[in-house]
Amino acid sequence: MMETNNIFLTSSVNYVAHDIHRFLRKSPKDLGLVFIDTAAEVEKGDLQWLKEDRKALVKAGFNVSDFTISGKSEKDMVYSKTKCNR
Repeated sequence: MMETNNIFLTSSVNYVAHDIHRFLRKSPKDLGLVFIDTAAEVEKGDLQWLKEDRKALVKAGFNVSDFTISGKSEKDMVYSKTKCNR
């Protein structure tokens, strides 16, 4: 049976990270999570909001990997997704 991926899109995950587990079939500690931080690349400053979002995901038990789509081709994206699913 083919395993499916869940996608959660949010602008402030630090407010909802503790609730995401309710929608999953496995514990967060048994899953990888790709944190796409591309939107922050144009921001200036300390990026505290980004740090708080990532920290909330780690606190919720997820194994977090940072990822940007900047400069990536479609082929790069498919390869990266394949690596994440291993």
